[in-house]
Amino acid sequence: MEKLSSLEIRILGSLIEKSLTTPEYYPMTPNALTNACNQKSNRNPVTDYSESDVMNGLSSLMQKGFAGKVISEGARVVKYRYVLPYPFMLNERELPLMCVLLLRGAQTSGELRTRTDRMYDFRSLDEVEEALQRLQERETGALVKTLERMPGQKESRVIHLMGDSDAEQSYSVNEKKQSDDKIKQLEHEITGLKEHISTIEEKLNNFIKQFE
Repeated sequence: MEKLSSLEIRILGSLIEKSLTTPEYYPMTPNALTNACNQKSNRNPVTDYSESDVMNGLSSLMQKGFAGKVISEGARVVKYRYVLPYPFMLNERELPLMCVLLLRGAQTSGELRTRTDRMYDFRSLDEVEEALQRLQERETGALVKTLERMPGQKESRVIHLMGDSDAEQSYSVNEKKQSDDKIKQLEHEITGLKEHISTIEEKLNNFIKQFE
């Protein structure tokens, strides 16, 4: 399976998203695509790619068969669209799920249902999970994987497999760090509360002694 860089993943995800949510502005000019890649909403992480970066990413995606040019008669600017080679063909339910995973990283089924609402109306969480299952059991190779729950997580998360092999490891390390940081913060807050309660008890005891 052809693996994509983080830049290529962001470009591909942005092209798919705009084709589904704002088809009137699709295919996309390099400038519009750069802005889409660097959106501060619905992106994780937020990036600051230059138009030159995006053009290099588009060139690489076209070589790999994931993007193409659209040249309209009389148009002053070349526009670009996404292409899904045969092994990556997706139906109307699978495409929005992959799009959100490409743009936002690992997600729970519930998050995916909420964040795909402008692209496809999933009737239930079961329908989301059924589509994810199909993405994991494709004959041409799994496109997603369900990760083991990290400490403190109530639900497992799903990650796409279109990036390099370090993506899952990087996610796990980041999640563990966030979990450890949260535990340390809670421990600090508990220590502060204990000290505060101890101070209140001391003041209360001193107050009571005045009337003994």
